[in-house]
Amino acid sequence: MPEPWQIDTGEAEPRERAGSLHVFPDTTPDQVVLAYGRHLCGVHTRNDPRELARLKVDRASLTYPLDGICPSATTIVQAAKAEQDKEIAAMEADSQAMCDATPRHRPRTRPARAIRIKEPQWTDYGVLQTYEGKGEEETGPDIDPGNGLVSSARGILAVMTHPDFDLCVTLETYTRRPPVETKGWDKVVEVGYYSPGGKIVLYDNVGGTELPNLALNGRKGHYRIRVHYAWFPWKGEAEGGQRLLIMAYPGQGDREIVHRNRKMT
Repeated sequence: MPEPWQIDTGEAEPRERAGSLHVFPDTTPDQVVLAYGRHLCGVHTRNDPRELARLKVDRASLTYPLDGICPSATTIVQAAKAEQDKEIAAMEADSQAMCDATPRHRPRTRPARAIRIKEPQWTDYGVLQTYEGKGEEETGPDIDPGNGLVSSARGILAVMTHPDFDLCVTLETYTRRPPVETKGWDKVVEVGYYSPGGKIVLYDNVGGTELPNLALNGRKGHYRIRVHYAWFPWKGEAEGGQRLLIMAYPGQGDREIVHRNRKMT
């Protein structure tokens, strides 16, 4: 594997041209490679337009390959990283403020457990899912929700959101059916779900969000899952956010019920 300073300029035969930048073979002595790295560091440090033109390379293309072995390159890389970290921190703080500002849900009946997730959540592809399938029950994790929000099969529950915006999430588990609420929501859809393992854990399968277990005290069996979704604008780093309220309670029946499906522009 080439060292960081072993730069390939795409030349078919780079050794035939004086001053060409190239990748050294693995058999090249270390002292030769180190000397070449020091040479490139000098080029970067001097930042002489004529020298760069003669080598047919710009300084920016040397900066990241030389990071760690050349002080002038390392200074630039560290400054860029610090600026990027600052921007990310500002975006995270803004997303947190956005979720903090969303109205807290006030249940009409007392839930067995209610969790308002403090931190903004996210997904890579806009899908949160459970996957409890095993053996012959395994039908694959991908389900297309025709209602645009939630669908289910035995051991599989999928909730669709927008992948480009953070989620402000509340989870509620009930011992019996809670009253239906539609005010303030764009979509409210309820489906049946059979949990073979008592682990109704919605997660982003590429490493993002993982939510707490919705099952009632780890209980297996039939549930009804009611998902509430709303989009809201936000005047900050984020252009807007998404609210999710997910209710679960033990109950029979696989029938899908669309309580509300407001057309979103």
